[in-house]
Amino acid sequence: MSFALTDTRMTTPSAGGPAASSRQPSDTDTAAPPAAGDRAAILIVDDDRDDRRHLERTLRGAVGGDVAVRHAADSAAALELLRTERFRVALIDLQLGAESGLELVRQAGGRVCATPLILLTGAGTRANDVAAMAAGVIDHIDKQDLTPTMLARTIRYACHTHALERRLHDTMQRLERASRAKSDFLARMSHDFRTPLNAILGFSELIRDEIMGPVGNRAYADYAGDIHASGSHLLDLVNDVLDLARIEAGQFRLEPVAVDIAAAVADAVRVAAPLAARKDIRIGADPMTDLP
Repeated sequence: MSFALTDTRMTTPSAGGPAASSRQPSDTDTAAPPAAGDRAAILIVDDDRDDRRHLERTLRGAVGGDVAVRHAADSAAALELLRTERFRVALIDLQLGAESGLELVRQAGGRVCATPLILLTGAGTRANDVAAMAAGVIDHIDKQDLTPTMLARTIRYACHTHALERRLHDTMQRLERASRAKSDFLARMSHDFRTPLNAILGFSELIRDEIMGPVGNRAYADYAGDIHASGSHLLDLVNDVLDLARIEAGQFRLEPVAVDIAAAVADAVRVAAPLAARKDIRIGADPMTDLP
């Protein structure tokens, strides 16, 4: 069954229209508030009292006569109800007098609002469709097509979609918190590594370069050079880990620099050779004289 609508106002139902519920809205135009924990409450936002009553009758035909319904005649009242109460859905008219239902949707938070927001329009044009989705409604209905069956389907779809999006939103927030915790850990870890590494690099450099005097045996100076190279390599690894954290935070900037390939290969061989020797593996590199 359906009823005719013009623009954003709903006409009074004809005799052949949806049957009215035995429970009529009171003169104050505010239904009884839902009981604590009742998630079936539905909010109707429309500046026209007759339209609100008509939509409530259609709503009761769609989801049952015992549904708790709250009414709001303007954006301020609707925002206060959305802030203080929980609703299954909110049905918002596109035109709220001089106000816009789209602006109400934006102020309520759009798709991240705790309540799924459904917009009722008087003309299902593509412009209205695009504007409604951009504002953040879960779904929107052309009043000319509004029937109890259509309204029930739309409410089911809105509740299901909203629940999925809320879970996705909560998951993204948890992932962001985990990412921040990881970045904080890496920053602290880098500090803890850098402090002893600075001592290793500094003292190995003193021994390697015999700053305080000859070490007596040249092999010790070579070993100190290996210690310094290994420490420098570890410091580079720490910096690489920090670079990954900066990339995730969008704070990493590439700076091309010249690299001595032969020196890099020689350093890698020097670090890996002692470990390979324990397995009777010999590592070497051919001279690279033809590199640019």
